[in-house]
Amino acid sequence: GYVSSTPDSLLTIKLDTRRTSRTPSALAGRMNVMLSYLKSYENMGSAWVFCLSGCKCASQSINAHHALRQSTVFLARLLPTEHAECVVGVKVLHNTTSGKHKFKVNGLMMNEYTGSDVATRVHEERWLHQMLSINDPHAVPQGGPRATPALGEGTAAAAGAAAAAG
Repeated sequence: GYVSSTPDSLLTIKLDTRRTSRTPSALAGRMNVMLSYLKSYENMGSAWVFCLSGCKCASQSINAHHALRQSTVFLARLLPTEHAECVVGVKVLHNTTSGKHKFKVNGLMMNEYTGSDVATRVHEERWLHQMLSINDPHAVPQGGPRATPALGEGTAAAAGAAAAAG
């Protein structure tokens, strides 16, 4: 991956965002680009992710610091227009919630955007709520009620049944 702790440092990544198929989609002419980055509870800063040249996309600010006491890989989605030389920029920002500025890009993944991602978004929000509710059992989820364990999962009875079966 790529790591910087210096505000205003800029990582540029050149991609070919031309689609190979012509499948109709909600956003025809765009690619699904997922930026993989590290999110952690200490020393992490923020970055601005944007299309620098060749293609166009909505820019976004990413805060790689969170309160969860773990380091986890997160994904940020860009939907750039098609271009043979689409340049994506990742710029480390001065603003920080941790007092530090570290930002780590783990990688980039890309596929043709089909416009069908609502179910994925709801799943991600519920998963994040489950992780946050470990520290705050009264947290209210954004994507709906907290998922409950499958029948018998996570209970003393299930543990006893598993031990007896093993």
